[in-house]
Amino acid sequence: MSSIGRPVKDIENIETVQRRFTKRLGLPGLCAMSYTERLKHLNLPSLELRRLHNDLICCYKITFGLTNLQLSDFFNMAPLQTTRDHQYTLYKKRCSAIVR
Repeated sequence: MSSIGRPVKDIENIETVQRRFTKRLGLPGLCAMSYTERLKHLNLPSLELRRLHNDLICCYKITFGLTNLQLSDFFNMAPLQTTRDHQYTLYKKRCSAIVR
């Protein structure tokens, strides 16, 4: 799974570091637990969840003008044609180049 702008190999390397670190904290019984159990025991979110959370915060800041980035560079606003959507529905821009 890839996050925006992050190569999968880099994500796997960072995840490996956190897996190793949580295993070697020195707390009794921690090294025998699985990675997800260690995260629950330490009350930590996974790195994937943290990346998603930070991506959503970044989208919020771009949408409401809290950064120097332009909304039109990243998203298209949805047209208000239905009563079930709201004015902040975003569509990711499609790439216009064919790259292999």
